[in-house]
Amino acid sequence: MEKIKHFCTFSGTGPVSFIKEFVKEKTNVEIETIGFSDIDNNSLKFHKVNHPNIKAYGDITKIDPYKLPDFDLFTGGFPCQSFSIAGKREGFKAKDKGNLFFEIIRIISVKKPKYLLLENVRGLTNHDSGETLQVVVRELKKLGYGVAYKILNSKNYGTPQNRERIWFACKMGGWDFMEFHFPYSEYLKCNLYDLLESEKEIKNNYDNPDYFYLSEKQYKTALAYGLKKRGKDLTNNINKEVAACLTTGGDKRHLHDVNLVVHNLAPRTGDPGKGGTGHLSRDDGLSYCLDTSKTLFIESNSIKPRVLTPKERFRLMGFKDDSYSVKGISYTGCNNLTGNGWDLNVAKKVLVEMFSHNTVNQEKEIEND
Repeated sequence: MEKIKHFCTFSGTGPVSFIKEFVKEKTNVEIETIGFSDIDNNSLKFHKVNHPNIKAYGDITKIDPYKLPDFDLFTGGFPCQSFSIAGKREGFKAKDKGNLFFEIIRIISVKKPKYLLLENVRGLTNHDSGETLQVVVRELKKLGYGVAYKILNSKNYGTPQNRERIWFACKMGGWDFMEFHFPYSEYLKCNLYDLLESEKEIKNNYDNPDYFYLSEKQYKTALAYGLKKRGKDLTNNINKEVAACLTTGGDKRHLHDVNLVVHNLAPRTGDPGKGGTGHLSRDDGLSYCLDTSKTLFIESNSIKPRVLTPKERFRLMGFKDDSYSVKGISYTGCNNLTGNGWDLNVAKKVLVEMFSHNTVNQEKEIEND
């Protein structure tokens, strides 16, 4: 059995620690996480509760790589807000976030781990007419890494969420762009409805269950603001009143028990040609991409309009209910962790490919649109 040591940064939920048994079973590679770097309070709390024995190294800009223990696998990303359509798209010019990519380069140029797995938003691919992506690839290749990258959507890897992310799978002196095989797409075996908590479970699991439900006034206000202002005012109107029992409203085309309607009041694009008309709704069993806001809510004939619970959000990121704890973390904190985190189903399958082989024959994708 091959044993490798792992270090992660901007780690959010520290996904590798939750999927190491899966990777071990599939590849005979045993991963030991020896440390992480993050300054987000929610991430630090989450690690303290779930990974108390993994050392926190704090702010990456203050880490001396020569004082870090050696490691074989580096995972993480650089904060995505500066590349996301939802952000200002400042890229590497964003002093507080965008240039943190070069802090990663600073660390790995000294430690030279064998493997890298990095993730970012799809917006990275076309930022600055594609130059930003080329900078990332160029800098990694300068250090001797073979770099493969691809946009993967969570809905094609076992998670009913329309979450597109670019993944960089890198190996020192190894594969290149056309040589590495990213995991095949899969047929989705569950939908969002399968991951929901019942009304009874919500009442039993949370101290203030009414927090998740929209009152009739909130519901009407939310849709009005969503149509008019792309949802920017929704967070000022949700969870300020006790929920009323609502059975109808919104998009009623397919409003029935199993086929949920999911609303998103702050879509990632304002371009009507790409579906960003201000208020979006879907009833295909998928969730919109989770972010850190409260601008997504669900409804059906049997479900009063409400936002997702923390447990539902973690399920949508590939977590098993009994595998983690959010003790001491607020609802907003859980939103931040899941919105900024990695989908475990995607991460574990990419890691398996990384550790299994270097090259592969031409892949055959199963379309799952």
